[in-house]
Amino acid sequence: MAQMTNTKRNIYLDFIEGFDTDSTVSKGSMFGMPCLKVHNKVFAVEFEAGVVFKLADDARRTALELPGAQLWAPFSKTHVKKEWVYLPDVSEEDLGRFSKASIDYVSHLAQSNK
Repeated sequence: MAQMTNTKRNIYLDFIEGFDTDSTVSKGSMFGMPCLKVHNKVFAVEFEAGVVFKLADDARRTALELPGAQLWAPFSKTHVKKEWVYLPDVSEEDLGRFSKASIDYVSHLAQSNK
């Protein structure tokens, strides 16, 4: 199982700390992995050497065009989470872009389910 390099880990930790003042975002755990939640719904998960985001169709298609990106299968290759994209080599710019898209999407879903 691949792990984040120190540089990637620092970028990820800075990304996480950026939500410390956002009262709508909380930290949690999904399948035993660190995650971020908005309105108590998971939008991002730390996984192996990257980050997984829950994304709407357009953002998901864009994310899947990035090198190494793939639909997330947390347990086996046969149990794919179709709305979730694993980004193994995510940049600061991509963290910002896809976290915003993911927050917007998950927030919309949370509001729709009320």
